[in-house]
Amino acid sequence: MEGSFFHSANEERANFGTYLLTITIVLLGLVVGQVIAELFATKFFGFSLMYIPKNVSRNVILWLLMVPFISALAALLFSLRTFHKRRLITVFTSRDRFDWGRFALSASIWLAIMVILLAISIGTGSAIELNLDWSRFIPLILISFFILPFQTAAEDLFYRGFLFQGLGRIGLNPILAVLLVGLLFGMSHAGNPEVDVLGNGVLVYYIMTGVFLGLLTHYDDGMELGMGYHFANNLFGVLILTNDWQALQTDALMIDRSLPVFGWDSLLVIAVLQPILFFTYARIYKWKKSTRV
Repeated sequence: MEGSFFHSANEERANFGTYLLTITIVLLGLVVGQVIAELFATKFFGFSLMYIPKNVSRNVILWLLMVPFISALAALLFSLRTFHKRRLITVFTSRDRFDWGRFALSASIWLAIMVILLAISIGTGSAIELNLDWSRFIPLILISFFILPFQTAAEDLFYRGFLFQGLGRIGLNPILAVLLVGLLFGMSHAGNPEVDVLGNGVLVYYIMTGVFLGLLTHYDDGMELGMGYHFANNLFGVLILTNDWQALQTDALMIDRSLPVFGWDSLLVIAVLQPILFFTYARIYKWKKSTRV
C-alpha cells in the first residue's frame, strides 16, 4: 500500500550501497560506543566491562552499558539524514508528528499488566524480595527515564524503522518483512547472559516479541505503540524487578531470587497477552486488515 509506513522509504533515492553504508556506520557506531564505555570504565572507575567487580555501583554499570546504544542511534540518525536524505519523522511514523498519546497508552497498559503479573507471582510464593535502597533507587529512576529511551529507540529505529522500510522498498511482502525483522531482532539478543542461563528457548520469546512489535508498527503505520511497549518492558526490568542473571542487573525496587527458568509467564505473554493487545489496539484504532497485507 503506497503511502503507508512500510513504503515510506520509496520516496528516497538511496540504493543498495547506501543501505550497506548505513548498516556499516551503525555497526561502527556501536563499536565506538563500546570502546568509549570501556575507556570510561578503566580510566574513571578502575575496572573493565569484561570483568565487572561486584562492588561497583550498578547505576554506573547501567550508564556504561547504554553508551553503545546512544552511539549507534546517533550514527543511524546521521546516516538517515545525510545519505538517505530522509525526514527523520518518516522513519518513526507515517503521521505528521510522533503520537505521544499512542506511546503513553501502550506503555501504561503494558506496565500495568507486568505489575499485575508481579503481584500474582508474589502472591503464589515466588522468591521475590524487596530490594529498596533509596540512595541508589532515586538515582536509578532518573537514569532510567533519561537513558532507556535512547536504548529502546536505537533498537526500534534500526529494526522496525530502517530495516523494515528498506524491505518494503525492495518489494517484499509486509508480513514476510515483519517475520524477518522479528527474527533478526530476536537473534540480536543471542549473546545475552539470560540465553546461557535459560537456554535457547528464550530466543523464541525475543523473536515472537519482535514479530509482535513489527505487527503493531505495520498495522498502525508507525512505531509509537511498539516503542511504548518496548520502553515499558525495559523500564520494568530495570526499575521494578531485577535478578542476578539477566543482561541488565540493577538496584531495582525488587529482586527475584527464584531459580532461573523459562516459565509460564513468558509463554503467557507471547501466546495470550500480546495477541490480546494486538486485537485491542486494532479495535481502538480501527485498523483495516485488507489494506495492510
